[in-house]
Amino acid sequence: MELQTENDRIKHESAVMVQNYSRQLESKEETIRSMGQRLEASQGDQEVESIVRRENEAIKQENRMLREKVGDLSRDLDMAANDRAGGSVVDALENENRRLRSDLADKEREF
Repeated sequence: MELQTENDRIKHESAVMVQNYSRQLESKEETIRSMGQRLEASQGDQEVESIVRRENEAIKQENRMLREKVGDLSRDLDMAANDRAGGSVVDALENENRRLRSDLADKEREF
């Protein structure tokens, strides 16, 4: 029973992480749209245009990475739901949860 409780806790934490990543993605998508508007407004100023393009590409790359993490985490949650008795799934989710928390903390420090 203790393993089941731990599994449920990890699944809940992972689901919360998926929600957090999804919110980050939405925020960054809005930033990308805003930067696109700035880019349109700055046509003619090559320096501003170059800076905005680089920022925009960096954010798009971060979004791709976050989407991959959300997809991986969602697949892990699905696997855990299908295989509740497997201790290795719990360990994998725990490790992934720690790794993603660390990545999230790093990203938050960047902002």
